[in-house]
Amino acid sequence: SVTGTLTGNTSPVSLGSLMIASGGTYTATSGTTTITNVHSSGYAYQNLGTMTHNKGRFKFTDNGHIYVQESLFYDLECALDTSSLEFRWSDTGGSLGTILGDLIMTSGRFKFSTAGDSIIVHGNTSMTSSAQFGIGSPSGTHTFHGLVTIKGGTWHLSSGTNNMAGMRNIGGTIS
Repeated sequence: SVTGTLTGNTSPVSLGSLMIASGGTYTATSGTTTITNVHSSGYAYQNLGTMTHNKGRFKFTDNGHIYVQESLFYDLECALDTSSLEFRWSDTGGSLGTILGDLIMTSGRFKFSTAGDSIIVHGNTSMTSSAQFGIGSPSGTHTFHGLVTIKGGTWHLSSGTNNMAGMRNIGGTIS
């Protein structure tokens, strides 16, 4: 739990969970911040203060469901232990989650806490065989400015608006 200031350097940072309290600040590493567990609050990561991404990656790994509250990541990777586990994203600023860099999904099921939430990914998106995106009947606007590459798994389109610069399906399912 961060109530003051926690600063990452250029080397990787690994934490069980990360809770940024109101008034707290996490200045992320420019490398990878790996979150491996869930806090007693139920969240693996919750930002109620300030997070500076430093163009680093947040990677979530666990053998349980992951709940995240944040509106902005630079790079985001979901790498849960099995394909049946959920990565549930709740934004902090309303109904929009933004990824300035890449979204990488190696395993797990990406779900929005509210089906109508929107997402913008400015970089590329990659999904492998044991991952799923958009479970739970999403209905928000989903915008992907980079290439979406589906190397397996299932991509659930939003019933709202789907904006994609390009999609390459190499053996996955699009529903």
